[in-house]
Amino acid sequence: MEIDVTGYSNPIDQFVVSKLVKLGITPSTQCTDTEFLRRLSIDLTGTLPSPDEVLSFVGDDSADKRTRKINELLERPSYAAWWANKLCDFTGCNPTSISSLLEVAREDGYIKATRWYDWIYERIANNESYVDLVEGIMLANISSGVGEGMPYFWTRQSLEEPKDTAMSVAHSFLGIQLQCAECHKHPFDQWTQNDFVDFSSFFDTPMLKRGRKGRSSKGSATPERELSLLRSHTVKVGQSDPREPIMDWLRKEDNPWFARSFVNRVWAGYFNVGIVEPTDEFTPSNPPSNPELLNWLTQGFVASGYDMQWLHRQIVSSETYQRSWQPNQTNREDRRNYSRAIPRRIPAEVIYDAMKQATAAADQLEAVRTNLKRRGTGHLSMRMAGTHAMKVFGKPDRAINCDCERVNEPTLLQSIFLQNDPLVRMRLASSDWISEVGESETNDEANLIREAWLRSVNRPPTPTEVDRAKEHLASSKSTKEGMTDLLWALMNTKEFILNH
Repeated sequence: MEIDVTGYSNPIDQFVVSKLVKLGITPSTQCTDTEFLRRLSIDLTGTLPSPDEVLSFVGDDSADKRTRKINELLERPSYAAWWANKLCDFTGCNPTSISSLLEVAREDGYIKATRWYDWIYERIANNESYVDLVEGIMLANISSGVGEGMPYFWTRQSLEEPKDTAMSVAHSFLGIQLQCAECHKHPFDQWTQNDFVDFSSFFDTPMLKRGRKGRSSKGSATPERELSLLRSHTVKVGQSDPREPIMDWLRKEDNPWFARSFVNRVWAGYFNVGIVEPTDEFTPSNPPSNPELLNWLTQGFVASGYDMQWLHRQIVSSETYQRSWQPNQTNREDRRNYSRAIPRRIPAEVIYDAMKQATAAADQLEAVRTNLKRRGTGHLSMRMAGTHAMKVFGKPDRAINCDCERVNEPTLLQSIFLQNDPLVRMRLASSDWISEVGESETNDEANLIREAWLRSVNRPPTPTEVDRAKEHLASSKSTKEGMTDLLWALMNTKEFILNH
């Protein structure tokens, strides 16, 4: 099959398809409207679409409805909430680490972690540039409150030494792992032990020793190489804030990691695999799967003024993102070149919110979807870290400098959890929607069945599914019991637990 690369208007598709042509792979067709809406809602906002939203979208015959839906979701608070949660992941917003006393004054840590989250949330909601957001963290006044940047990044218990801070900065904002260079030069990496010492010396200053024992100066704070690319800056002994030249370097348009690492992480958020994978291992031995694609996205992101909404919109508007999960004969084994959507397990926080949404009363659905204080992708994200449910589904504790801390692989324990964990039973037993159904004297079985499918897997049921559901309801002691069984079964399907 001959593929015309020039027929794609989005450059993302041109770069992806150009490689597919070389590999002899034909991309899958476009996904259905219901698949697109569910996928987009989960990836962009960490939220399932509501039943009314699904029906409205499916019934819309406009040619531009997908574009309009993308723009609509980017304006929702849930977009800022979900992506604030993701930025909190790789910047290390950990309630325990920023408590006054490690693992003791936890409430203090929760308060600070919530302020950290809210600070990032506000900037994403206002679509402030990514580089300005990072500057607010990098140059935060550590002795101040949140009003002057975000100081908690620097005052974490985990940053006891300058080397710890250096590794955290490299991971968070450069997508680089420096751990090996602390002791030796890894044979497949470019960083030497001298590079590590040089970079760490930036953070061995009085103003960054808050919470650490004072130590004598180690001499000039001017690194010899400054991670090879900071040569143009000099830091004089006694300079008040040695972080400024680092931030100046991050802002440079030709910085080889800053914008590139963020673009790669955002891409991985939509495809579950980065163009560079693992996403925090930018090394010569780990090249991007599609260098031209990563270069174009990075250049476009920088040219846009580090506009995060531009980046999201560009990716989800592409045919690459909107492809079906169903494979063809040529791409069945492809998991690296984006020729089709790869079904992936929904993140832990989204599962928690999805169960709550699927069981909520009809008049509470929007509140469940928008109340940040009660959402797993909102303030509860900090409170739930380390709980059994979150551990089962791979939510990171944000305790180490590694993107690998979040685990998105399906496991047997997750299936057991959905089948009989007390949290699942509680959600169903206390479901206001099922209670409404049980108390109503005018239930229409077909409508109830359709509502259950729309709430859980976000599509209308097929005629076969309707018939089987009616058969079960007819054999149940009551409508309430039958609908409880039906919703439990739907929440245990692959279609519910996977983003496809």
